[in-house]
Amino acid sequence: MELGVRTPRESSNVQRRIFNVGFYDFPMIDNTRLSSDQRAAVVLNQTNEGGADLTLVYFPGSYASLKEKVSYDEVVEKLRLLGQPR
Repeated sequence: MELGVRTPRESSNVQRRIFNVGFYDFPMIDNTRLSSDQRAAVVLNQTNEGGADLTLVYFPGSYASLKEKVSYDEVVEKLRLLGQPR
């Protein structure tokens, strides 16, 4: 499955994320990082010949695993926000 993510600030820029979704994937482990320290996961609820029932889970990055390293892009974004005048 492919997920297109568009933020209000960058409405013309679409980030594409690919998910391999199955009944044994757990969304809090198999998730993808989005901008602004947010995460997304896709859950397969049911499937049959006619299609599939999916759920999109959107949650803060603080709910994800602590073992994962912070990405370079997130560090730069946080530093950029800290340097802006209030």
